[in-house]
Amino acid sequence: MKRFLILFFMGLLLHHFSLAQQPFIGIQNGPRKGMASAIMNPAELSNLGKKVEVNFFSAQIGLSNNVLSFQDMLRADDLLDLVIERSNRPINLRTDLSLIGPSAGFKVGTWAFGIATQAYLKADVVDLDPTLGQALFGDFNDPPHMLYAGAPHLRINHSQMMASSANTFTLNYPNNQRFTVGGWGELDLMAAKELLRMGNQSVSVGTNLRLIFPSLYANLGMSNIRGTLVEDDFSVRLTDAYGELNIAYSDPFLGDEFGFGSSGFRLGGIGGVALDLGATYTLEKEEGKSLLNAGISLKNIGGMSFRDNSSNTTYSMNIPEGEYLRIDDFDGDFENIEQELLATGYFNILRDPGRIRVNFPTMVNAYAEYSPINLFHVSLFIQHRLSDERSNNLITQQNMVVVTPRLVLGKFEIYSPWSHYQVAGINGGFGLQFGGFFVGSHSIITGLLADTRQVDVHLGLSWGFGKNN
Repeated sequence: MKRFLILFFMGLLLHHFSLAQQPFIGIQNGPRKGMASAIMNPAELSNLGKKVEVNFFSAQIGLSNNVLSFQDMLRADDLLDLVIERSNRPINLRTDLSLIGPSAGFKVGTWAFGIATQAYLKADVVDLDPTLGQALFGDFNDPPHMLYAGAPHLRINHSQMMASSANTFTLNYPNNQRFTVGGWGELDLMAAKELLRMGNQSVSVGTNLRLIFPSLYANLGMSNIRGTLVEDDFSVRLTDAYGELNIAYSDPFLGDEFGFGSSGFRLGGIGGVALDLGATYTLEKEEGKSLLNAGISLKNIGGMSFRDNSSNTTYSMNIPEGEYLRIDDFDGDFENIEQELLATGYFNILRDPGRIRVNFPTMVNAYAEYSPINLFHVSLFIQHRLSDERSNNLITQQNMVVVTPRLVLGKFEIYSPWSHYQVAGINGGFGLQFGGFFVGSHSIITGLLADTRQVDVHLGLSWGFGKNN
């Protein structure tokens, strides 16, 4: 089981330090409006800095957790072992990689249009009980006579148990514990219109139709787990236990590499559609610069589907008292794991829909930006998820609140986002921007000074053409 889960989740999370749909904080809410702002809220197309705005590339990678510190994450050889060892509460980790590829937006009168390309990759742990985590990921050395092929070695009755010192733990965890990986690309088609202008005030609305190109998805969900865990020098066993297990995976996870080989992340055809809606209100200064800009957007209405060579099955588990299931010795790819589970006789299929439908987390973004003088700009950004991330068919996304003060020296800007993340808590960062080039981190200040629980970096390059709007 350890090899199965490490390859499934941590192979992506730690070996590549990979990193989805997290906003470009400090950039999207700055005074210079580009394609990152339009992706946050499509109505911001009406506020583009130039007649034409082009994004060449933007990238953001990040790791958030509720256990390990900034310094731990930089120094640790095996983050998962360390986080399980240190944790005395449900474990949460979120990793995000966001890429904005070649994208462009332009204005024509009161209308504005845009097209954007994006790619996302995620690997997350949601509410993992540390006792169960230790059982799944702990190191145990099997004596030679216990190594057999197939599933029979997983089912052990009382007379087969070896005499050794054993530790017993009670499991009682009703929530759904998830390991999940997701990757997809997007082609975004945006439009916005200035609905109303009265003097130095304006109201705009916008929409973003996102065509989704699924790449990979896998989910291991364990819900309503109750039972007794027995650990000795040679194995970890579960007895007197029941609960539900969801195993879902797409085509790239059918091999032994679990989707992490050289061909793991590949885009298929269109497999879903999502919709974003937004509105903005702008109050301009006399010289035409923004004094106040506020907006709200409803994002991620939709999802994606995996049809070919995918599986999504939910099992019920019932292990009688006095009989034992080894949970540290599953091996092979996803299909082999499922066959071994059924062969034990402790698992029955509850639901097998035959395909994977993955929903995006519907979110509300609300923000306000204020610039009382040309040298100073400050913004407040709130992101709130409307979906329950413990659902097996949902991509995860964090709630957050961010305040970003900014010093504006012509084209050169210094910004410092201060945020409260759902998982990592309070973080403070620092970034630099010159025209369309930016580089920064949401967590570098508190990570170095207070050793907080997030590591991230973002950078990008965009450019504006034509007259100022």
